[in-house]
Amino acid sequence: MRKSVSEGEALINSLIRLSEFHLRGVVGDTADLQAHHYQQAYKITYQALTISEESFGPYGPQLIDLHYSLVKQLYLQSAAIERGGDTAYALRAVVPRSKWVIPRRTAQSRYYRTGLQLLNDIRGIIAQRNEDPAESLAMVDLYAADWYLLFDQVQAEEAYRKAFAGLQEADVCITELDLLFATPKILPIPTFHGTVSTALTYNQPVQFSEPAEHDNKLEDSLYFKQWFDAMSVVSFQVTAGPPSLAKQEQLPEIRLRFSLDSLNSVSHWVSGRYRTNMSVAKEFNILEPDDQTSINREGLDEDLRLLHFRPRLENGSARPFDGTLLYQVPVN
Repeated sequence: MRKSVSEGEALINSLIRLSEFHLRGVVGDTADLQAHHYQQAYKITYQALTISEESFGPYGPQLIDLHYSLVKQLYLQSAAIERGGDTAYALRAVVPRSKWVIPRRTAQSRYYRTGLQLLNDIRGIIAQRNEDPAESLAMVDLYAADWYLLFDQVQAEEAYRKAFAGLQEADVCITELDLLFATPKILPIPTFHGTVSTALTYNQPVQFSEPAEHDNKLEDSLYFKQWFDAMSVVSFQVTAGPPSLAKQEQLPEIRLRFSLDSLNSVSHWVSGRYRTNMSVAKEFNILEPDDQTSINREGLDEDLRLLHFRPRLENGSARPFDGTLLYQVPVN
């Protein structure tokens, strides 16, 4: 039995590494194979999840992480479709290399519904595992609200209120709640956290400013590290960190001023399409560097216009936010 369990874990870990290899292949391989790598990464992660369920039931050590990895990969593909181009066309193909494609709206609807189902599966796993699951279930509600927001669904506002109320009912310290929702966060969140304390612990090593009273002159900063150009609006790589981090890694950095109008929709032109999105920045104004001649303003604009933010919350309600974004330019 122990050998079987060990072999199962080894196989799952190997599949996870293979999936990550395909995600890197999105950038490292030729452009015509990007969609293939996206789809293979998802397929292999799903295989790892299936093996985990069959081997360990709801108690698999990586089961929740595998579910959430699939959620993020759905967003990878959704974001690629929003960016347009040959990869988006290939992802919408009825069968690989087919010239027949499904409508963009249909493809996005499938990603949206599948993501919600995966989050609901996480909810079921937590309910089976935990003796007192109230806080973790409320955290699932929070991630579901994020998912609504990523797909510009109006129920996001009510979902955030529900998640906040659930965390309060689970007796989470109000100080921790204030810290968790003190500033916006770029979506999707890289890791699923089952408790508020673990979410705060994850952020703490890279925090660089103390929470402050929020007003229209707020100076908090967010840090957006773009690892791969082809995944520029995907937050596997999003962290919150000190301005010195990019300098330590010797990567170029742009400092921008941005403004969020709570959950209100913003209409703008991106990649030749007029879009209306929720909880995206109204404007980005470059503060640094002073010499902006080398900055591809059009490319930068397209990278940042599709970034959705979990809003700053007060008592579960979204509030406006003004701050800075430290954007680390990719070096491929």
